[in-house]
Amino acid sequence: MQRKNKKINKSLEIKYDKNRTIAVLELSSSAVKTLYKIPAYINKNKTDISRFDGDTYQVNLSACIQKKIIDIELFKANVLPIIEKRFMQLHKLNPQAFKVVATGYYRLAKNSIDILSLLRERFFSLSSKRYSIEVLKIEEEAFYGYLSWFVTNKEAENINLNNKICIYLDVGSSTTEIFVIRDFQLINGMSIPFGYFNISNILNAKNFVISTDLRKIKEENTKKYRRRVTNLIKGMNISFCVCTVSKLNTTTSSNDAKSVISEYNIAIENIIRILDSDTSEEGYPKYYESYVKSFTATSLLVSLFKELKIDTYYFNSAGLRYGIYHYHLEKLKNPSI
Repeated sequence: MQRKNKKINKSLEIKYDKNRTIAVLELSSSAVKTLYKIPAYINKNKTDISRFDGDTYQVNLSACIQKKIIDIELFKANVLPIIEKRFMQLHKLNPQAFKVVATGYYRLAKNSIDILSLLRERFFSLSSKRYSIEVLKIEEEAFYGYLSWFVTNKEAENINLNNKICIYLDVGSSTTEIFVIRDFQLINGMSIPFGYFNISNILNAKNFVISTDLRKIKEENTKKYRRRVTNLIKGMNISFCVCTVSKLNTTTSSNDAKSVISEYNIAIENIIRILDSDTSEEGYPKYYESYVKSFTATSLLVSLFKELKIDTYYFNSAGLRYGIYHYHLEKLKNPSI
């Protein structure tokens, strides 16, 4: 978690220019995400993430994976063209720093090095020392994700973080990361190869979804990892939790985890009633398909709240690439960080 002792990245030893773009391209298991802006505009209000430009483009990397290996030809045909198009859009901005990072299945795949080599060969022949690409380690993902909340969330300014133990949760499409953090130091952490996309795929693959399917997910989606999760925080006094959940479905504005759990329990019963009354042999309503992803993400989060005994949480609306942007912004200003 601590990054002060890390050697200075030579690719970022350039003169800082507040009027020149910093760009981030994030490659996750289900999306290609872009983020960019000139620092002069961001420095005016760091907590306003609407000041950034960027977008999210859906992909399905899991469809390219067989036995934990990414099929190179399938990747070239279905995922690489989307990455290439977004890379070139950011490249045309001539950014002073351009960070490309990969997470999720890119890290879990047995041939992740081959994919990384392919990307470097395809894109970085046209780049300069200002560009870098890497598959993030789990501790790097924790650092950037937590940093994104700390920098962009107004509530963080009012919390005494001194010697406080925090749980940082990142519920993604194919993996769920759980980190124990104190004073920006990673104490412990784990990555579960399971996310909301896994559950929604199971549901969407079925022609006929009934209420028992949802009840089973509600009760058992973290059962397989329960012992590892509880051992992660054994003997620790958790002060609060920070959550990054891209498909969270909740309307509560409270920081009380119990309110999310209560709202979820009410919502699932409503969902079950709809499914029991509105499904047919042809399948469940198509309008319901998009809701399944947000439901399953919330389901995972609620299960983790219970397992980790979370009372207070803060929702992180920024996410990984915002942390990467701000880290490299500060590093450009001060290369000795």
